[in-house]
Amino acid sequence: MTGASQSTLPGLKDGITIESQPLPGKPDRRVLIDRTTGAFFELAGPEEAICRRLDGATSAAALVASLAEETGITITEASLRSFVRNLGDQGLLNQPRPAGAGAAWDTMHRLPVDADRLFQRLARWKGWLFTRPAVFVLIVPLLVTLILFAGAFPMLWYTLTHVFDALQEKAAGGIGGQDIFRFALILVVIPFFRELAKGLRCRAYACPVPELRYGFFLRFIFRIAPDISSIQRLAKRERLIVLASGIYAETWLLVLAVLVGQLVAPGSAVAATIDSVVFAAAVGMFFNIMPTGRQDGAALLAAWREIPDYRTRAVAWFRSVLFMETRPEALAREERPAFFVYGFLADLYNVVIHIVIFGLIGYLLTGWMDRTGAMLFVILLVLKFEDTLRGWLRAMLPGRREEQGNAMTPKKKKTWIKAAVAVVILVIIYFIPYPMDVSGEFRVEPGTVREIRSDVQAQIERVFVEQGQWVEEGEPIVKLSERIIRTELDAARAEMKSGQARLAEMEAGTRPEQLAMAEQQVTLTSTALRHSQSHYDRIKSLFDKGHVAQEDYDLALRQLDIDKDANEMARRELSLYEAGTRPEEIEIQKAELERLKVQVEHLEDNLRRTEIRSPVSGHVSSFYLDRKIGQMAQVGDVVATVQNAARPRIRIALPQDYASYVETGADVRARPWGMSGTVLDGTVMAVLPAAIEKSQDQIQKAMHSEEGGMVRNAATPDELIIPVIAELEVDSEFLRSDMTGYAKIRVGIKPFGYALLHPVIRFFQVQVWSWIP
Repeated sequence: MTGASQSTLPGLKDGITIESQPLPGKPDRRVLIDRTTGAFFELAGPEEAICRRLDGATSAAALVASLAEETGITITEASLRSFVRNLGDQGLLNQPRPAGAGAAWDTMHRLPVDADRLFQRLARWKGWLFTRPAVFVLIVPLLVTLILFAGAFPMLWYTLTHVFDALQEKAAGGIGGQDIFRFALILVVIPFFRELAKGLRCRAYACPVPELRYGFFLRFIFRIAPDISSIQRLAKRERLIVLASGIYAETWLLVLAVLVGQLVAPGSAVAATIDSVVFAAAVGMFFNIMPTGRQDGAALLAAWREIPDYRTRAVAWFRSVLFMETRPEALAREERPAFFVYGFLADLYNVVIHIVIFGLIGYLLTGWMDRTGAMLFVILLVLKFEDTLRGWLRAMLPGRREEQGNAMTPKKKKTWIKAAVAVVILVIIYFIPYPMDVSGEFRVEPGTVREIRSDVQAQIERVFVEQGQWVEEGEPIVKLSERIIRTELDAARAEMKSGQARLAEMEAGTRPEQLAMAEQQVTLTSTALRHSQSHYDRIKSLFDKGHVAQEDYDLALRQLDIDKDANEMARRELSLYEAGTRPEEIEIQKAELERLKVQVEHLEDNLRRTEIRSPVSGHVSSFYLDRKIGQMAQVGDVVATVQNAARPRIRIALPQDYASYVETGADVRARPWGMSGTVLDGTVMAVLPAAIEKSQDQIQKAMHSEEGGMVRNAATPDELIIPVIAELEVDSEFLRSDMTGYAKIRVGIKPFGYALLHPVIRFFQVQVWSWIP
């Protein structure tokens, strides 16, 4: 560009006129009208005088001097250039618009509605939402929402740090109705809600909203936006308020959704819908407020600096400097550094966002629908970069190339040289040796862990230690009650003593006195039997003659039977005494005595076990031991846990993708969450031979922790892992069992490009390979 072109201001387009269009309360209203397109621009203050002096041959400095001399209007050169740029963005100047300026708006179509009247009615109906009392009313629920977010910060942080696990689960399970609803909220509903708020606020300042336009992003995502270009006539503060109205409306939506979500029963369909609204509003607001993006954040920055279309022009300026091309527009020397830095940040943000978002979309689609998802992802890429691809195709068509025949032009030669140098540099960078690491979450497992369990069933009577106390091997930990065991022991001892006396009696045999008494009993019963037989014979004779009653006869017969039985029992007892005790009975009694002896010894051992001692030296890690006093300990119950942290080990949950990289003896560097400023060195001791689900491993740890007195949340996403056991080389007094963090395992020297891109390489080696017939 020449120096004249850099300093001369452009003139108005042909067909541009300045007319008077008075309105109620504005009798001196002047409007700049483009007769060819019907576009108009309302003028205020010195703007009419500036427009009448834009002839395409006057410099900014000369125009400022002319205004001061002829009309007495004082204006800075920077403000003048800002106003002229705004006219250029509206397409009212006789100059080419900067590359990309207003491209999105120009591709949209006008809705056949009277937008100004529509927003005027809406402003009367909902204008109170933007008043100062409404803003103050928002402060209270906003503070409540911030408190709720602060309370839920651990859950939010866990979600952010495990977002890749959630995406893997989502890719495996497929996209559901709630996911589609969230996408619709983020891409369609919330942007419309935001643009509607800006139109209402614009109309509240009596600025016209001449039209509504609609368009499609990626050919199928509906977008609608009002024309709020008339805010350029407002003061800077008012322009900022209008542009911030979208963020204000999103804040109201987020706050209301959060508060309503607290009143809805969790797990219901309504709660799921509210959660989707909260998620969509938060995500939409995050991207909307970014000043390096394409939305309200960038517009606010441009309005604050009073530089129209700041982002697009800054990116164009940065790219022209980067690729050593002709500058897209003339800038003052003091403006160039800001344009370059902001253009670099905005372009970098654009590239990163595209890579992240389209990378996640591609991952979800391919994981959900396999080859079909990959094809849909390619179609999305084509739709996104449609204009760029169309430009490449046009350049490749015959007759459209810049070169003639097969001649290599200097420009094309320079391009090929740049491309070749870039490829060589990328290849060199790819093969640079690089010490590659693989990482995974870990949990500290102490060197020695002993769960002290009860060997008897008894009530806990006393606790000798406290949590965290150091105990030596053999030191008493807990004392159990002896009352029940002593009662059972005394009863067993008495029963054993009685059995011993019985055995001695059986081994000594029958005594003479017992035998004499048995013989005497036989004699007595025989005599009684003879008398009762004689009495019966006499009574029977009389009964047969009818001289004795039936009752007397029955009584004599009954007595005879009793005497016979007594005599028979006496004779049998005499036979037993004469035969003595059998050897089998003696053996049975001896066995019973042995059983009673074992029972007594067992109870005596249980009595000694009521004092539970530590089997190892270490720290007591059990919680709330004093609260166990009075509880009944069953056999096998854990009453305390002792841990010794000397040479602790960590259990690393290594993703299965890295199973072939890790070997025994590899170096390990671990950084616990609780010791974020410390890196602990170690060595891989073992790589378990089986892959397990991460949730199963966590559940096992949770069960172990529950026995120790702590319950952990085991609701973690399913993911196949390879457990790796590593031993740390240092003993830190701050390292505690069950602490978590991340560990890196050194797997050797790999090419830098492979270390950086190995997930992508593995995707093509496995996933894409499976698609090949």
